[in-house]
Amino acid sequence: MVVFGIVAIGAVVAGIFAGREIALEQSRGMFLAGAVPMFLLAMVVVGLGLVGLVSLGVRRGRLNVAIGTLFATAGLLAGGAVVGWASAGATGGTEPVPVVLQAAGTATLTMAADPGGFAARDGGAATCESEQDGRGVAIVTARDLGQLGSGTLRARVSPSADGPDGGRVELWIDGADLPEGAGQPFWLGSAAITRSDGAGVATFIDVGREGDPALVPGSGAADGWPASLSGTLIWSCQPW
Repeated sequence: MVVFGIVAIGAVVAGIFAGREIALEQSRGMFLAGAVPMFLLAMVVVGLGLVGLVSLGVRRGRLNVAIGTLFATAGLLAGGAVVGWASAGATGGTEPVPVVLQAAGTATLTMAADPGGFAARDGGAATCESEQDGRGVAIVTARDLGQLGSGTLRARVSPSADGPDGGRVELWIDGADLPEGAGQPFWLGSAAITRSDGAGVATFIDVGREGDPALVPGSGAADGWPASLSGTLIWSCQPW
């Protein structure tokens, strides 16, 4: 009975550790989160059960301590894993999901040079997202900056986490405004950014057209969209 008690305690402890590892990987959102420890746990539990069944068959259904220990170990291992997985969140065994706040906002784009037929929309709708577990603005997505040619111009500004004055800007034409089969133009590059209390300004110069290295900043593309864009985007976010 002493041996059985030691085996039982070991099975429960091992199961709890396996369950907590599964919960931890799932909380991190890893690829195939928890799949490896779940697979290994299942292999051990099923293996113990099969060995017990085979042994029971050899003994023509007569149970003994060794066979009972196999079945008990499999059950305790699985039960411990369930307990470990279920209790991981309450006992600090998982990583909390990052909190990202959202707020409505407005954005206005002023082009530094006429790219050809741009009609700005003053105070177009925008969406603001906060830093993870913070209150600083991390991403501003402007959904309607106006009409560039025949399409609605949109943009996304991402202030850099490495410094207060830099970041990235991405501009694109709403795909719903493009003819079927037409390529969607994107412009992506760096920007000088200043921000304070939910508002900010991003200035960008010669942000180049993506996907067409033959384009030269300042020239026009064969499909009518400019090869580069320069301007200033001003945004303001409502309170979180």
